[in-house]
Amino acid sequence: MKWNAFSFIEDGIEKTKKLLFPIKLKYWMKLGFVSMLSVGNRTGSGGNGFNSGIPSKDSKFTGKAISSLDKIGGAGIGLLILMGLILGLIYSFITSVFSFIFIDALIKKDCKIKKSWKENVGKGSSLFGFRIITGIIFLVISGVVFLPIILRIVNMGFEGAFAGLSFFGILKIILPSILIFIVWFILYMIFMAFAFDFCLPDMYKNKINMGMALRRTFGNIS
Repeated sequence: MKWNAFSFIEDGIEKTKKLLFPIKLKYWMKLGFVSMLSVGNRTGSGGNGFNSGIPSKDSKFTGKAISSLDKIGGAGIGLLILMGLILGLIYSFITSVFSFIFIDALIKKDCKIKKSWKENVGKGSSLFGFRIITGIIFLVISGVVFLPIILRIVNMGFEGAFAGLSFFGILKIILPSILIFIVWFILYMIFMAFAFDFCLPDMYKNKINMGMALRRTFGNIS
């Protein structure tokens, strides 16, 4: 039997009706909160107008910021970076667990966060580990892609690396890395889309870890 997306429309509409009605305000408010903390929530990454308020290099704000960084020193800056990294990891762990709490709430039509957390923390931990590993791989490969440019800047300095070059001369240096990165980024995002949209429901339904879900998902696709 060949799959046809259109054959699932009617079934999808009926399931959506059962989920939406009757309307339970408390349930939907809690579900909205859970959704915001789940991996599936990909909104808010753009930040419209964020750059419009960035002060210029010569502004008083920038001068005070640089002066503050000088007072903090290298150790202080390193500590701030470390704290930011720890907070980021904690947030990533929470969103990993909440992704399964979200699935749980949709299926059971009930959102009991505390109970669901206890039931899904293991699967969330597996997803968290997967996100850490794939994040490191993404950064390493991205670093390799831009390595020629990075080495040029390290050896010649930022100003010296592009001094005396025309726009097309600079473009000739950076364009290959940018094109390779775009291809790599697209492939990475496709892989992650499959991982999140297919593996997570499989993990929830069959109570398996991320590694097993990946093998099952891409095995079925092949």
